Amino acid sequence: MFYHVQPTYLPEWDASSFFIISELMNTLLDVNLAAILPIGNSLYKLWISSSEKQEINRQKFIYLKVEKRLEKVVLDDIVFVESLKNYIKVKTSEKEIVAYKSLTTIQDILPTDKFLRVHRSFIIGIAFVESFSPNQILLGTIKIPVGRTYKEEVKKRLGYF
Repeated sequence: MFYHVQPTYLPEWDASSFFIISELMNTLLDVNLAAILPIGNSLYKLWISSSEKQEINRQKFIYLKVEKRLEKVVLDDIVFVESLKNYIKVKTSEKEIVAYKSLTTIQDILPTDKFLRVHRSFIIGIAFVESFSPNQILLGTIKIPVGRTYKEEVKKRLGYF
């Protein structure tokens, strides 16, 4: 169409720079779409995950699957969470619950300002810490070991000098 319309209706129009500009604009649009879509998608996923965490923080409780039912656990009552391979043992101030969930999954759900991973098998409730050393944490009468890889984070979060 360009080759038929331009010579007939626009004989004085110089078309040499038209293709350069149109190719440049086309390339810019392609590059922007290739960059914007993945960045937008990752920002959307980040927003969704943070809003889910905020929702959990507002609720102040979680539900854990115990056998064939969901059991409500108040976050402020959780003393520690222990890994039992594919299961976790949640020790609250009143009871112990064994649920089908991994420790990493529960760590992602729990608010980071109230809980701390101290060992590959343990997450503790910071409010229940009675005393601690770089190797061991005392939660009432319960002794929890501190793993080598978590030692620096424990010292930083609990204020060890």
